[in-house]
Amino acid sequence: MAQTAGERFAQLQRRLFPRVEGREDVKGQLFVTVVRATNLNLPAFRWFPPQAVVALGNHERRSPLGEAFGAHPVFGWRAELPFTGHESHLVFEVVCEEFLVGSCLVPLQEVLSGAATGEYRRVLPLAETGQGERPELYVVVTTTLEGDLRVPVVQEEAAKQLRARTSQIRVTLRSLRVAEKFAVDNGTNKIFPYVAAACGQQVGRTKAAFLLASQEDAEKFVFTSLPNSNFECGELLRGRFEKYRAVPSSQERHASQPQYGYRMRVDASGIQVSYCYVEFTFWYQQQELLELSVFDDVFLVYPDPLVANGALDLNEAFRLAFAEDGTLLDDDGRQPSVIMRVPLSSSIASLRPSGTLGSSAAADGGDGGTGGSTSSHVAGEIELQIEFLEEPLACPTALESTFRRAIRAKKEVSDLHRESLQYLADITEGDLTASGFPPLEDLFSEQRRALAILCSCCAVAMTRRLASHEGRATSLYTDRLRSVTEALCQLLVPNDPELQDELLSSARDVVTYRPVDEAAEAYRRNCRPPLSRWEVLLPLGSLLAAASTGGALLRITLRKVADAIEPESCAGRLFFELMERHLVALGLPAPEPPSLELAEAAGAEPRVLAAEEATPMAFEQHDQLRRGRAAMYTNFFPEIEWSRLLDKQLEEAQVAIIPGKYKYIIPSSLVLGGMCGALASISYIETAVILHTIDDELLCHKDYSHMALMRGACWLVKDSHLDGFMEWVATSPAWLKVLFGLFATSGTTVALQQLRRRYFQLREMSLEPLGPCLSSHKVICASGFLRSLADVCQPWAVEGPWTSGQVCFLRFETEVLYKLGNQLRDVLARDLKRTEYVATFLMSMSNPISFQQRVIKTLLEELGDLLDQACERARQVGRLLAKQLVAAAEATRGRLTVSLLGYSAGGVVVQSCLQGLQELCKDGRSEAADVVCDVVLLGTPAAALDDGWSRLRELAMGRFVNGFFAQDSFLLSHQFRRGGSKLAGCSPLHAPDVENIPMDPYITTHNEYPEQMSLILHRIFHGGPTNEEQVKSGGQSGQFRANSDQIGWRGESGATKVHATTSIRRAEWFEGSLRLLCEREDGTSEVVALDGFSDTDFDALWRYFEQTCGVYLKKHRPVAALSEVDFDTAMRSIEDAADRERTLEGRTPVDEAAAGSVQKKAKEADLMKKALSRVFADRGCERIGRLRLVVDTVQLEVYHTDPRWKHLLSKCATIEAVLKELGAFRLRPLTEKEKLIK
Repeated sequence: MAQTAGERFAQLQRRLFPRVEGREDVKGQLFVTVVRATNLNLPAFRWFPPQAVVALGNHERRSPLGEAFGAHPVFGWRAELPFTGHESHLVFEVVCEEFLVGSCLVPLQEVLSGAATGEYRRVLPLAETGQGERPELYVVVTTTLEGDLRVPVVQEEAAKQLRARTSQIRVTLRSLRVAEKFAVDNGTNKIFPYVAAACGQQVGRTKAAFLLASQEDAEKFVFTSLPNSNFECGELLRGRFEKYRAVPSSQERHASQPQYGYRMRVDASGIQVSYCYVEFTFWYQQQELLELSVFDDVFLVYPDPLVANGALDLNEAFRLAFAEDGTLLDDDGRQPSVIMRVPLSSSIASLRPSGTLGSSAAADGGDGGTGGSTSSHVAGEIELQIEFLEEPLACPTALESTFRRAIRAKKEVSDLHRESLQYLADITEGDLTASGFPPLEDLFSEQRRALAILCSCCAVAMTRRLASHEGRATSLYTDRLRSVTEALCQLLVPNDPELQDELLSSARDVVTYRPVDEAAEAYRRNCRPPLSRWEVLLPLGSLLAAASTGGALLRITLRKVADAIEPESCAGRLFFELMERHLVALGLPAPEPPSLELAEAAGAEPRVLAAEEATPMAFEQHDQLRRGRAAMYTNFFPEIEWSRLLDKQLEEAQVAIIPGKYKYIIPSSLVLGGMCGALASISYIETAVILHTIDDELLCHKDYSHMALMRGACWLVKDSHLDGFMEWVATSPAWLKVLFGLFATSGTTVALQQLRRRYFQLREMSLEPLGPCLSSHKVICASGFLRSLADVCQPWAVEGPWTSGQVCFLRFETEVLYKLGNQLRDVLARDLKRTEYVATFLMSMSNPISFQQRVIKTLLEELGDLLDQACERARQVGRLLAKQLVAAAEATRGRLTVSLLGYSAGGVVVQSCLQGLQELCKDGRSEAADVVCDVVLLGTPAAALDDGWSRLRELAMGRFVNGFFAQDSFLLSHQFRRGGSKLAGCSPLHAPDVENIPMDPYITTHNEYPEQMSLILHRIFHGGPTNEEQVKSGGQSGQFRANSDQIGWRGESGATKVHATTSIRRAEWFEGSLRLLCEREDGTSEVVALDGFSDTDFDALWRYFEQTCGVYLKKHRPVAALSEVDFDTAMRSIEDAADRERTLEGRTPVDEAAAGSVQKKAKEADLMKKALSRVFADRGCERIGRLRLVVDTVQLEVYHTDPRWKHLLSKCATIEAVLKELGAFRLRPLTEKEKLIK
């Protein structure tokens, strides 16, 4: 029976992009039981006991704090984790406060294979850096993939379509319940709960509930506004002026700011909080989870303790909005919505011990997989309503415009991916052994000639981009370019020696045969008969399959050919990568990723967990619960293991140092110790001098003799033993030597420890694939800091896909990166620390001793900077990675190609890898220069002004992208403390052919890189090249260059436009377009038109023309005008909303609904939502804001009582009220001109 198009598509998609187990219609669940941990290397000084953490994809579960204790904790805790088949690794961690005690990554396929035969029982070795016995974690994993969990295909397809259409989700909180033992202590003290909802990087929270409701307040609420931040001075009053009142009417809410209410009561089941008008609107970017957390608002204590948390699977919410037949359950004409109850698991031990452990709880693993432990039950639940908004409302956020663009861009890429995959499925007709690519000998001779010319032109164009000038390109790349051109000519035009000679000659001289655009047009014209957009690209698949050689230059050349043939929306590049993956699936040999693992870390293997080890003893759990609760609630002082205070120093003393670094460490430590000794001794001597002379200068001075207090102090101090001791200290050389020796010794010791810690030799490193080997191209990704161990792989596991290459993640020095991630995540702690630093520094100016202590402390703290430690480890990883890449390329005869990506310290890994490849090139290993395709650096803490970037750019055959965030406070602070040298993570790289992409539209702080990686990767890999490569003149792409003498542009065809800076008379700018009026030597003028600049280029160009050419760059701004077309479009949207589903009698659904009914209200709300919000909330409420500016600033004398003017004022107020009710109203910032008018 012949397959349908949909069946062929699904079959090919499963083969090229397999999910775990290949189950498309199964909702999988993992039940993970963490039994115990042993031999944990806990911190010697700690406040709280350890916790177990399990993560799968974006889902993370954490054991309750305080229900396990010590270095051998018994958790007995069970967690439930859903999986969709896109996840690759199951992550286990043991943490103690902010310290990562141990961690382990287990491939999910291995877990499912073991669970399919019963249970996955393992004793997992935890990777850690301490000495002694290796810590272990005892886990049991079971899974459910049964038929009763299957989702009907129709329901799943309807949910998938709704996910594709949804741009925002609106969450309405309805109620919160917290169990009594987690909320009330002995019936007197209670928590003050508030709820925080997080959808990806977007976070919203309620105000804390303080006031209890009486019986008379059963229908009343406490109304207040939602907080704007986690800390407000108004919260110091702790709800002292709050009171219950009736729910305001719609008119009352319209007349003021939106109010949000709560009602709290305590009963036998715990605390019950009901909410009124509490809504959060989040931009939906294919997030999987809505995370809900309940905190206790503690007076003037930071951070507030986490009482309970839960997570709502958004994919499940989309499915529950439909019945099994695919119809909406809540089909009342409004937006699709669903009401859900989210169970909360305890995140902290209960306030009161629960007495005894129930045997049934211990037998079945506790709470049935809600995230509690065997001694805890569900901590409560949250009831909420989720609405799926197709038309986005105005949602105030710093990234609003980015989210709006990303919705359209992701849909376009998804449609392209599906269309190209469907075409591949159709040409193979379901035959898994057929490629569908035409044999090269079957092509028309004209088509093969045109393709050979196009390939040669693209190879030369890509080579010319790598060097800063022609002579360097000729000397560096002649051999590689000639071999690639010769191989392509042998495949395409073997019987045309004349054309071969011409193409080889152009390759030898690095001069393009003809412009790339012209060659691509000639190829399309010679394809007979006229072919579809995908069919013209099929010969590239034949070239890939027939090529006997490989290398980065060949791959980038063919990818450039695909881009030139089909340039629209990166369709050619996307289809080319799909063909690579398709060939590997057909059996084309694909090189394995290079092996990168330390020998000492590779020896530990998990062992099978015995049945008797899987069940903890009852007395052990009782003891753990007692001691854990004591540590949480009754112990005022932290737990200190005195025996381990010295062990940590001894362990670090045994760690090896990078060879050759001691010659820098020891002299630097001695110099710093000498500085500490000199500062300390001088400050103490100066203080003694001040105290010795204070009696003569101040206390006994004749000007103050009339004051009794001064006379008494003079009598007490003058010629006293203290005065004599201070005189001896100030004049004794022996005391100076003692002070210098003490402080120099202590300073040298601390400096030596900090510098040794910075230059520790690498102890943890591994390179693991993210899925099966299904592509010949490897994409190596390095995370620069970790908020959890899942960040090693999760930021790169982006559904889309963003690349068709095989993604491999690099794991190294987990402990250091985890500490760095905690430092970045604690934003408020950093602000408080900065304030504390300024205050203590100002106070230290009061006396020399405090000042020298402040200076010495700051100096020694800088030696132990976590970012410096992470960067030093990253450099070691990069050098080792370079060696392994070259070894793998030599083993595969040049067929291995890689792309390198990294954020934060991961970017230093990429930079160091390129430096290692550069050194190997100098040693004569030619494969090092032809292995890297693309390079992406994001937020890299490396010097931006280093001249070496030009040399590193030459090693990347494809794109070289630098993502920088100019307002990155973390890197700017690090840059300031290191002397002000600009870093690549917060400034552009000034090197040839480097694409500098501002990260301002995607992040607001440095720690948001992992969260926003999906948007960033789609922008980089599907948004097309940027910066210099996009500068066009006369419709041709090229590169823009400028220095102190000349300014010019060079196109891909070799055409150039060069003018002296002294010949430029005028320069004008308009939305990325630059126009220059240049005067020739003969007196005539020429206008140079350049297009394709980004908005961020204006400042640099303005400074250049001002300083170098003496010309002011005039910037033209777009003029806003009200056109008839815009007005008609807006009115048509309102008419469409009102006329939708109009009946035969001409009545709308709003008209037909019964007066006063709920349906009538819903239809009207839908009309307001889709019409007014779409028209007036767009662009940050610009339209209504401009109208409000007019009516507020115009002062009428004659017509101020005119009914038409009053009607206009009324309409403006009505529209604003509706937008406020919908949560879409936003104050529009005024322009400079509008501020002057107002």
